[in-house]
Amino acid sequence: MYLTVKMLKSHNACQDQVDLFAAAFPDGVQVTEAVCLAVSDKFDFAWAAENLLPPEARAEYPAKHASIWAEYQAKRAPIWAEYEAKDAPILAEYEAKHASIWAEYEAKRAPIWAEYEAKHTPIWAEYRAKHPPIWAEYRAKRAPIRAEYEAKYAAIWAEYNAKDAPIWAEYEAKRAVIWTEYIRQRAALFGRIAENLGG
Repeated sequence: MYLTVKMLKSHNACQDQVDLFAAAFPDGVQVTEAVCLAVSDKFDFAWAAENLLPPEARAEYPAKHASIWAEYQAKRAPIWAEYEAKDAPILAEYEAKHASIWAEYEAKRAPIWAEYEAKHTPIWAEYRAKHPPIWAEYRAKRAPIRAEYEAKYAAIWAEYNAKDAPIWAEYEAKRAVIWTEYIRQRAALFGRIAENLGG
């Protein structure tokens, strides 16, 4: 299978992919497994399989790709489980602290909401005229307790993120390795199928 910039454009490839291809293969390229492996991190081979392969070859790709994806997922599962296990106690700590400050906020908000509701209910018929000032009064009373809640929430969210960051980075580093391998296998699969087409 010989691929050119013109073919990519005729299949409505994204401009950034067309530009990358033109830079790498200005005169086009005979698609092989080796070529695809060399540029596996640059091109969207899932799109290429769906759009560039002829129908008879296109049907072959999903079945073979499924096993590659399953392998990636199988390798990712234990590192995700490891991340979740490490994250669980700090997430639980964050959620406990958040529940406490939310309850505190709600406890402070409840009486001013009840006051607003008490004023709002009897004036429903005259709503348009009387609602704006009592809503403004409620919002004015709520503003400082909402600000207090937001400040406390920001602090515990920052604390959680600070504790989570290194274990997330560890997970991402481990995942990146198997993702790169998946991308390489996906590119190689496209290359093998295209190579078998000849031309």
